[in-house]
Amino acid sequence: MILIKRWSAGILGKVNPMKARNINEVVHQWLAEICDKSTIAIDATAGNGHDTVFLAGICRQVIAFDISKQAIENTSKACQHLDNVILMHQSHDQM
Repeated sequence: MILIKRWSAGILGKVNPMKARNINEVVHQWLAEICDKSTIAIDATAGNGHDTVFLAGICRQVIAFDISKQAIENTSKACQHLDNVILMHQSHDQM
């Protein structure tokens, strides 16, 4: 709900995709504009934890899901220094 509200307020217009090197940079720029330390984020596919770590730096809490045990282990290693990440070894359709 908060993302939709802020997106509709024109936040997306502040992101310049032409200055980004790839789609991840575009999305990270956009998320940095709309998230703050009051935001609770969900990373529905934790993978290797790169996005989880990024979100943890700008959000109050991140809940990361993945069905792969290896992905959860990788994300756990990437987030070992963070105290605002919860890892869930289950499908995001179980949210």
